[in-house]
Amino acid sequence: TGAELWRFEARYMPASPAVVDGVVVVGAYDERLYALDATDGNELWNVTVGEGGIYSSAAVKRRASPTYTMAFVGDNGGRLSMVYNGAVLNTWELGSAVKSSPIYLFNLTDALPRPPPLDAVIVGTEAGEVVAVNPSYNATDEFYGPEYRWRLGLGTSVTASPFMYNERVYISASDGERGIVACIGDLMYGEVAVAID
Repeated sequence: TGAELWRFEARYMPASPAVVDGVVVVGAYDERLYALDATDGNELWNVTVGEGGIYSSAAVKRRASPTYTMAFVGDNGGRLSMVYNGAVLNTWELGSAVKSSPIYLFNLTDALPRPPPLDAVIVGTEAGEVVAVNPSYNATDEFYGPEYRWRLGLGTSVTASPFMYNERVYISASDGERGIVACIGDLMYGEVAVAID
């Protein structure tokens, strides 16, 4: 019938919400990331992340038992943040505004032949980079691996969101005149398999 079931209001929300297992996660221009109950719109938590507002949608992973919500979101100040149940656990300085929405690739060793165990969060920046960060990074324990998996320059602004299909990541970039589509075929090292102008 098109009836409105609930409404939540915050300062300007330019990005699409992510909805996973009954939880809505959305960022706003007030630099806050909000988690809402998808049934009634009640706020579960909110947390301040980054600077300059949130223009990208969050990549969200949720588990029912034990219950947790993990979200990765970029901001206009050039930072990617990892939020766990409403607390910021880690941040990565990317050096340029993030309007691309990240994707979270986990348990990649199921698809890739090379060790070590690999998770990655991949996102684009306005400076023209595609960056893969290590969500398990821990500065005090080298076992969890490097802070960044790889950084790949495409030479023009990346505001579109990456998409994964058949063990490859596809992403487009444009500066308003020149546009490219890149296919990243080696997720361990960030090698471009195909780039089309």
